[in-house]
Amino acid sequence: MSRNEPLAKAYYLKEKLQAIWKQSERISAEKWVDGWVDEASNSRIPMLKSFTKTVVRFKEGILAYYEERMSSDPIEGSTIV
Repeated sequence: MSRNEPLAKAYYLKEKLQAIWKQSERISAEKWVDGWVDEASNSRIPMLKSFTKTVVRFKEGILAYYEERMSSDPIEGSTIV
């Protein structure tokens, strides 16, 4: 196993998880999340395995985006001066 393999795998899975927002509907997004959780759970990266529990715990909240198409990004990304 290459020393960079865990880092490359973590980066790949990070990018793949972000692609959930490109899904056109909730059903496909749910399949995307489930597939991501399976893949990350089967990785040999302890932090990713742990993070999958968080994703599963907040899955319904993540998928709620597809009902309202709202995001808190503008609020969370703003800085108060």
